[in-house]
Amino acid sequence: MKNIIDLLKLIKFSHTIFAFPFAITSFLVKNIPIPSVEKIIFLILAMVFARSSAMGFNRYVDYKYDKENPRTMNRELVTGKVSHREVLIFIVLNSVGFIGVCYFINIYCFVLSPVVLGLLFFYSFWKRFSAMSHLYLGAVIGLAPIGVDMALVETITTGSVLLFLAITFWIGGFDIIYSLLDKDFDKRSGLKSLPSMLNERTALLISRIAYGMMVICLCIFGYIYQFGLIYYSGILIISILLILQHIWVKPGDLSRVNQAFFQLNSLISIIYLLFIIIEILLLNNYIL
Repeated sequence: MKNIIDLLKLIKFSHTIFAFPFAITSFLVKNIPIPSVEKIIFLILAMVFARSSAMGFNRYVDYKYDKENPRTMNRELVTGKVSHREVLIFIVLNSVGFIGVCYFINIYCFVLSPVVLGLLFFYSFWKRFSAMSHLYLGAVIGLAPIGVDMALVETITTGSVLLFLAITFWIGGFDIIYSLLDKDFDKRSGLKSLPSMLNERTALLISRIAYGMMVICLCIFGYIYQFGLIYYSGILIISILLILQHIWVKPGDLSRVNQAFFQLNSLISIIYLLFIIIEILLLNNYIL
């Protein structure tokens, strides 16, 4: 039991929440019957298995860097709380689990499942050759609403593409902020990230632009689905939280990076889903 808990800590299982609300949104805006409980369970399991296998793979291949980086040298694989063998088994089991549940969803998800795993695993190598790893991370996590499309309507809709872009810019933006903590280590190790290649001020500027693009995508999404004041009030609150991150994190002062990353970004996804639900209930006259 302790090994399982340590494995979940290693992959930061609690962060699975980030893409979930957007995946749920992708379903809520579709004018389709509610899926069976079985399919809903399969969709949830698919997202959990996919992220868990990808995070396990990342920790496995980044071991040599994690044991030298002061920020990561306390990770469970480095300290020996979990072994390489256990992590490898964890990756295999979650990968098989992902492909397996995709088989029960539909043929399209099943055929594409190895491709999705390949894209997720490939992220672990991006920092070796490209500073665009931030956006790539956002893009692979942003596949969640597109995956919901393929599972439920077997095609890709404009709304899910906009959610994909919003997630890409959002996660790319906050990954730039988080990477500020590793900028010196990345330079020494030959790893590429925007903070390690640019100064802090420029990296933060790019993060702000990414956040701005996220808000634009969400506004276009609301326009397409004819959402009203409630939805855009939610977008305003999200925008304030994004701005607050850049008030907390300034060039030369990285003391609140973890607060910006963990606290505010968790709130953003939950707030977005909450306002989406209220807006849809209003549109359908469930709330007077």
